[in-house]
Amino acid sequence: MSENETDHAGASYMVGYGRPPRETRFRPGHSGNPRGRPKRPKSIQEKFERELARKVAVREDGRVRKIPKIDLWVRRVIADAIKGSHQASRILIEMRSASDDEIAQGVAEQSIEELTAEDRAILDRHLAQLTADSGAAEHGGAD
Repeated sequence: MSENETDHAGASYMVGYGRPPRETRFRPGHSGNPRGRPKRPKSIQEKFERELARKVAVREDGRVRKIPKIDLWVRRVIADAIKGSHQASRILIEMRSASDDEIAQGVAEQSIEELTAEDRAILDRHLAQLTADSGAAEHGGAD
Protein backbone atom coordinates (compact mmCIF):
# COMPACT_ATOMS: atom_id res chain seq x y z
CA MET A 1 0.00 0.00 0.00
CA SER A 2 1.21 3.51 -0.67
CA GLU A 3 0.62 6.55 1.52
CA ASN A 4 -3.09 7.26 2.21
CA GLU A 5 -4.31 3.95 0.77
CA THR A 6 -7.14 1.93 2.27
CA ASP A 7 -7.07 -1.76 3.11
CA HIS A 8 -9.77 -4.30 2.33
CA ALA A 9 -11.82 -3.22 5.40
CA GLY A 10 -11.82 0.43 4.34
CA ALA A 11 -9.48 1.69 7.11
CA SER A 12 -7.12 4.46 6.10
CA TYR A 13 -3.43 4.16 7.00
CA MET A 14 -0.77 6.84 6.93
CA VAL A 15 2.76 5.59 6.31
CA GLY A 16 5.09 6.74 9.06
CA TYR A 17 2.29 7.66 11.49
CA GLY A 18 2.50 4.85 13.98
CA ARG A 19 3.08 5.09 17.71
CA PRO A 20 5.27 7.82 19.15
CA PRO A 21 8.84 6.89 20.11
CA ARG A 22 9.11 4.85 23.30
CA GLU A 23 11.00 7.55 25.20
CA THR A 24 8.15 10.05 24.71
CA ARG A 25 5.25 7.71 25.54
CA PHE A 26 3.47 7.87 28.88
CA ARG A 27 4.85 5.50 31.47
CA PRO A 28 2.49 2.73 32.58
CA GLY A 29 0.17 4.04 35.29
CA HIS A 30 0.73 7.71 34.42
CA SER A 31 -1.75 9.55 32.26
CA GLY A 32 -1.12 12.68 30.26
CA ASN A 33 -3.33 14.72 32.60
CA PRO A 34 -2.55 13.67 36.19
CA ARG A 35 -4.76 16.32 37.82
CA GLY A 36 -7.70 15.48 35.62
CA ARG A 37 -10.08 17.93 34.05
CA PRO A 38 -10.20 21.23 35.95
CA LYS A 39 -13.38 21.81 37.90
CA ARG A 40 -15.55 24.60 36.56
CA PRO A 41 -16.59 27.28 39.04
CA LYS A 42 -20.16 26.77 40.11
CA SER A 43 -21.08 30.37 40.85
CA ILE A 44 -20.11 33.84 39.73
CA GLN A 45 -18.71 34.41 43.23
CA GLU A 46 -16.30 31.50 42.79
CA LYS A 47 -15.24 32.90 39.41
CA PHE A 48 -14.51 36.30 40.97
CA GLU A 49 -12.60 34.73 43.86
CA ARG A 50 -10.51 32.61 41.50
CA GLU A 51 -9.69 35.57 39.27
CA LEU A 52 -8.86 37.86 42.21
CA ALA A 53 -6.51 35.21 43.60
CA ARG A 54 -4.51 35.03 40.35
CA LYS A 55 -1.12 36.62 40.59
CA VAL A 56 0.19 39.39 38.37
CA ALA A 57 3.71 40.72 37.94
CA VAL A 58 4.33 44.12 39.56
CA ARG A 59 7.54 46.13 39.51
CA GLU A 60 8.44 47.42 42.99
CA ASP A 61 11.70 49.12 43.85
CA GLY A 62 13.26 47.97 40.59
CA ARG A 63 12.36 44.30 40.96
CA VAL A 64 9.42 42.27 39.72
CA ARG A 65 7.15 40.57 42.26
CA LYS A 66 4.01 38.52 41.75
CA ILE A 67 1.07 39.54 43.91
CA PRO A 68 -2.62 38.57 43.88
CA LYS A 69 -4.92 40.82 41.87
CA ILE A 70 -6.96 41.61 44.99
CA ASP A 71 -3.88 43.14 46.64
CA LEU A 72 -3.23 45.19 43.52
CA TRP A 73 -6.86 46.38 43.52
CA VAL A 74 -6.70 47.41 47.18
CA ARG A 75 -3.50 49.35 46.54
CA ARG A 76 -5.12 51.11 43.57
CA VAL A 77 -8.25 52.05 45.54
CA ILE A 78 -6.18 53.53 48.36
CA ALA A 79 -3.89 55.41 45.97
CA ASP A 80 -6.86 56.83 44.05
CA ALA A 81 -8.62 57.82 47.29
CA ILE A 82 -5.51 59.65 48.44
CA LYS A 83 -5.35 61.49 45.10
CA GLY A 84 -8.91 62.74 45.62
CA SER A 85 -11.15 60.28 43.79
CA HIS A 86 -14.58 60.40 45.43
CA GLN A 87 -15.54 57.00 44.05
CA ALA A 88 -12.37 55.38 45.44
CA SER A 89 -12.94 57.13 48.77
CA ARG A 90 -16.47 55.76 48.93
CA ILE A 91 -15.22 52.23 48.18
CA LEU A 92 -12.53 52.58 50.83
CA ILE A 93 -15.04 53.75 53.43
CA GLU A 94 -17.40 50.91 52.58
CA MET A 95 -14.57 48.40 52.86
CA ARG A 96 -13.56 49.74 56.27
CA SER A 97 -17.11 49.60 57.59
CA ALA A 98 -17.97 46.21 56.06
CA SER A 99 -19.30 43.58 58.43
CA ASP A 100 -17.74 40.69 56.54
CA ASP A 101 -14.97 39.35 58.78
CA GLU A 102 -12.72 38.42 55.87
CA ILE A 103 -12.81 41.95 54.48
CA ALA A 104 -12.79 43.77 57.80
CA GLN A 105 -9.92 41.74 59.27
CA GLY A 106 -8.11 40.83 56.08
CA VAL A 107 -7.30 42.82 53.01
CA ALA A 108 -8.77 46.20 53.96
CA GLU A 109 -7.25 46.46 57.44
CA GLN A 110 -3.82 45.28 56.33
CA SER A 111 -3.73 47.91 53.62
CA ILE A 112 -5.06 50.68 55.90
CA GLU A 113 -2.44 49.91 58.56
CA GLU A 114 0.30 50.66 56.03
CA LEU A 115 -0.88 54.28 55.65
CA THR A 116 1.05 57.13 57.19
CA ALA A 117 -0.52 59.72 59.51
CA GLU A 118 -0.65 62.16 56.60
CA ASP A 119 -2.50 59.58 54.46
CA ARG A 120 -5.00 59.00 57.25
CA ALA A 121 -5.59 62.77 57.57
CA ILE A 122 -6.34 62.96 53.84
CA LEU A 123 -8.76 60.05 54.08
CA ASP A 124 -10.47 61.65 57.10
CA ARG A 125 -10.97 64.87 55.12
CA HIS A 126 -12.49 62.90 52.26
CA LEU A 127 -14.74 61.02 54.64
CA ALA A 128 -15.98 64.30 56.14
CA GLN A 129 -16.62 65.68 52.65
CA LEU A 130 -18.45 62.53 51.51
CA THR A 131 -20.66 62.42 54.58
CA ALA A 132 -21.44 66.12 54.17
CA ASP A 133 -22.29 65.57 50.48
CA SER A 134 -24.50 62.57 51.21
CA GLY A 135 -26.21 64.44 54.10
CA ALA A 136 -27.02 67.36 51.81
CA ALA A 137 -28.39 65.01 49.17
CA GLU A 138 -30.67 63.29 51.72
CA HIS A 139 -32.08 66.60 52.95
CA GLY A 140 -33.00 68.00 49.59
CA GLY A 141 -29.59 69.09 48.32
CA ALA A 142 -28.55 72.65 47.63
CA ASP A 143 -31.55 74.83 46.71
